[in-house]
Amino acid sequence: MSTITTEEAYKERIEDILGGEFVNDQLRLEIDIDNVKDARNLHKRLILQQKQLRQVKRDVNADMKTIRAHYKTLSDNAQPTGGSIFMGLFGKKGGMRSSVADQRRKLRYERDDMLAPYDGVKQTVDDIITQMDLAKLNIKEWIEENK
Repeated sequence: MSTITTEEAYKERIEDILGGEFVNDQLRLEIDIDNVKDARNLHKRLILQQKQLRQVKRDVNADMKTIRAHYKTLSDNAQPTGGSIFMGLFGKKGGMRSSVADQRRKLRYERDDMLAPYDGVKQTVDDIITQMDLAKLNIKEWIEENK
């Protein structure tokens, strides 16, 4: 399997983009606005950060696609084990099929366990982007009120 980025590395990227730190899987940022110029600069910065976060999400999706492809290859190459071949030759019907099915089921569970942290990162990015949209709206309203 080609190199994939870890969940922790993605969280570090998110921290670097936003200038915050995760505490108990929560990222907290506070915004103080003193004048209209600062508000406009902050609005521009939020737009740029959202673009960077969307890129992180695309990278996470690419890693997830790589993981799925790897496990698909493993699943396609699943072979009956020695014991199931023996059972298949000497009368136990379905022995080989059940062995392959068990291997594929195990691979599916492994794949899902590998993908779970990446789903969490995607959800985190989505939540942050949504919060940033709300912050941008509040900033726009503040600018209109304080022109």
